[in-house]
Amino acid sequence: MSANEIILGPVIKFVSHLLEGITLVGLVYFLKILAIGLSLIFFFAILIVESKHKRLKILLSGKMEKGEMPAKFPPKSVFQKGLEEVRKKAEMRREADYKQAVIQADALMEDIIKRLGFPTMDAAIGQKKITKEHLSNINELWSAHKTKDKIVNNPHFHLTQEEAKKLIAIYEAAFKEWGVLE
Repeated sequence: MSANEIILGPVIKFVSHLLEGITLVGLVYFLKILAIGLSLIFFFAILIVESKHKRLKILLSGKMEKGEMPAKFPPKSVFQKGLEEVRKKAEMRREADYKQAVIQADALMEDIIKRLGFPTMDAAIGQKKITKEHLSNINELWSAHKTKDKIVNNPHFHLTQEEAKKLIAIYEAAFKEWGVLE
């Protein structure tokens, strides 16, 4: 007896035993169920691949398509809570507090930018990968981000409370336009 006969012999017997009791109607019914199951699996696989493809397309093209936003933003309540904290700090009397409010608002925007697939806001906006087509106040947002950089990098940078509130309003407008806030 050869090795093939030793291995294939029991397999052939098992398959023939399974096929003995199956009628043509039973086989067709089994194949229908198998086809439906495989169709569902392939359908969901296509959906997953398509969503990954959109993100990959953004990264490879270097630009988002107009109106294209990721589906993986956290619930609006998360951004709302973060923005409420920013607003509270902006209402405080110390300059350090409302400077911190601007820094936190910028951090919320950085989170959104990262969820879009870009490493930083500098990469997304500075290199014109996100444009006015994607966000109407992109120029104001870029200016607010640069002001945040000045706050962080220059301890002697002076910021009034009114200026801080205007900067936070710019971030808030962008959050609303992108649908992460109501």
